[in-house]
Amino acid sequence: MLKVLRKQMEQVDEEILILLKKRMNISRKMGEYKKEKNLPVPDSSRWEEAQEIRKSKASELGLGEELVVSLYDIIHKYSKAQQN
Repeated sequence: MLKVLRKQMEQVDEEILILLKKRMNISRKMGEYKKEKNLPVPDSSRWEEAQEIRKSKASELGLGEELVVSLYDIIHKYSKAQQN
């Protein structure tokens, strides 16, 4: 049973990594667009709005808000780096 559960976890982890790669590609494209249009990379109002949406979704899914906020803080840090 443990072997099966570990295999399932590995599959989910791979899916997460694939989605993270897609997200970073989108961030890079956003950065290119912002440079073309002379827009600033950071958008704090959008970030706050997105965090509130994620907190709500986390609650709806029964996930800890702290986990989701911490996770997206890290993702956001690397997304901004892709945009620069």
